[in-house]
Amino acid sequence: HIGGVDGDARLPGARPHPARWRDALLTGVFTGLAAWTYWFMGYFMALLFAWLGGVDLVRRGARKRRLLGFLVAAMAAAAVVGPGVLAMAGRVAAGAVPGLQRGASGALDQPAAVANNVSQQLHGYWLMETQGQPLFGYLVWGLLLFLAACVARDRARWVGAWLVVMAFAIGPVLQVGAGISMPHYLLAYHYLPFFDRLWFPVRMVAVAMLAASVLLGMLVDRLDALRRARLPRLPAAVVPVLLVVVGMVEQHRVLAFPLLARDFSPPEIYRVIGSERGGLIELPIGMARISIAWQAVHQQPTFGGMAENAPIFHPAGFRRRLANPFILYLRRVTRDPDRELGYAPAALGRLVSEGFRWVVLDRQLVDSEVMRTSFARRVPASVLDRAPFYVQDNISAHIGAPVMAEGRLVVWDLVGGAEVPPELVPTRADLTERTWPKKEMPAYESWMRASGRLSGMGPDRTAGQHRKAGQPPIVSPAARKDASP
Repeated sequence: HIGGVDGDARLPGARPHPARWRDALLTGVFTGLAAWTYWFMGYFMALLFAWLGGVDLVRRGARKRRLLGFLVAAMAAAAVVGPGVLAMAGRVAAGAVPGLQRGASGALDQPAAVANNVSQQLHGYWLMETQGQPLFGYLVWGLLLFLAACVARDRARWVGAWLVVMAFAIGPVLQVGAGISMPHYLLAYHYLPFFDRLWFPVRMVAVAMLAASVLLGMLVDRLDALRRARLPRLPAAVVPVLLVVVGMVEQHRVLAFPLLARDFSPPEIYRVIGSERGGLIELPIGMARISIAWQAVHQQPTFGGMAENAPIFHPAGFRRRLANPFILYLRRVTRDPDRELGYAPAALGRLVSEGFRWVVLDRQLVDSEVMRTSFARRVPASVLDRAPFYVQDNISAHIGAPVMAEGRLVVWDLVGGAEVPPELVPTRADLTERTWPKKEMPAYESWMRASGRLSGMGPDRTAGQHRKAGQPPIVSPAARKDASP
């Protein structure tokens, strides 16, 4: 239902029934519940209902009763979501909600700089369509939607709904050429409560998919009518099954079907950490890592990944911890492992007193980290390949030898006394030989990069690509030791 009270205010194919006020009430209730589960989904649904309801009012009679139905739906949604809005407003007034954008003053000003890999243009539909998984960019889907837009019986309602939702899914800027500003989105960004926290407008595509599904269903109805008239002996299931199969073949071509999987079996070192207990400092600091999925295994507090790369979310206490000299040392050593770095011993003692016990170095991520620093420009490729071991040796020189090693992971115990299984005790080979690839991508990501749909510098870029033509590499004294082939 679309919030109306008449029997025709329903999705195509729904069983007809007389006018029911409960439909308007339930529309509002479930919109409010959607906002409780995901705040912006409430906005997405309201946007869809606004268009559908507007078309309904223009086309049909009994406008007064229909307007009352929309009012009932809006009041029900407000009643359901109201306590949450009031609670959030109170937190905002108390300054307890990080990440809200209040820098821009004009109604059509672009968003302020955000954080992480989210630019001022945010992550809208066109960015994801051109550089990520195709959404509506499939040949089969595109042709079918075009046909549906031409022949569907209720085109104005559902083509319009698709266009309205997609106009917002683009985000504040259509990233074509120099960029085309989207004033309707900017008004919502500046004036709808908390809409500025929607960093991924592309998520509205989920609602656009509903409109597209209805259109495709109408197209199937038209094709089925042709089948009955021209090929009455052909089974009714042939047309929809054929369309589904052709669509799946195209999705398979871009590795969207069947769903791909990767091995997320947790390394044994995390089971040991879980049994010995103590917080983890994960290196390199500030990089998203898959080890967050393994926190369910060791069940200990972690520091170093995910939130630490989004300064917009840093509370004051967290910023003070980032300023701890030992943390500053760990942040620098993964970027410039050949530098002479140090810290006050008391700084390490403060972290240990807070419960931190383990330093976990992901040497594969070091390969990515150093590519963004001057170290990659100072040294030749043969030295750059040894960067994870320079980081490892630098840390060992300050806090002692590691107590565990497993694949790309090396672990130090800041407290001592851990009972480590013999197979995890580091060997010379563990600490000197590379047993991991420079980059480990799922098959889907590999295809995306190979097809040019993912851009940017990968960890396999060599140092020579960062130097100006003819500029000799600068090899630091610490790196020269291993500079020979």
